Amino acid sequence: MKPMPRILIAALLSAATSTAFSQADDYLSETSEKFTRGITNVFTGLVEIPKNIAWISHETHPALGVPGGLLLGTLQTIGRTGIGVLDVILTPIPTRNLIDPPYVFYDFDKLTTYGGTTARTTPGTPAGNQPAPSQP
Repeated sequence: MKPMPRILIAALLSAATSTAFSQADDYLSETSEKFTRGITNVFTGLVEIPKNIAWISHETHPALGVPGGLLLGTLQTIGRTGIGVLDVILTPIPTRNLIDPPYVFYDFDKLTTYGGTTARTTPGTPAGNQPAPSQP
């Protein structure tokens, strides 16, 4: 073989392997973020109760905040803990974040929502800090 084709083949192989390693790093960072988010939500789901008591007290009246926040917080605890369990079980499968905010302690004054309404987050970045999509 002549020297030029060897250099070309080496360059092509180098580019192909670097792309594969880059994709593997992206997959690894996404799955590790998902696993971390899942474990964190399993263990911090109970924080939804005081969060919702404070939120309802602020939005309505403190007398309604305790019973309403206790009820809503219990439901949000079940939801956040359940999503956390699903994130841990489905770690190898890349999926969208199903809960917003992704952690209970992000946007503490914001009500938790479910259903895949948030886009994938950059590892280590709260969903609320993602840039807004551009409108045509």
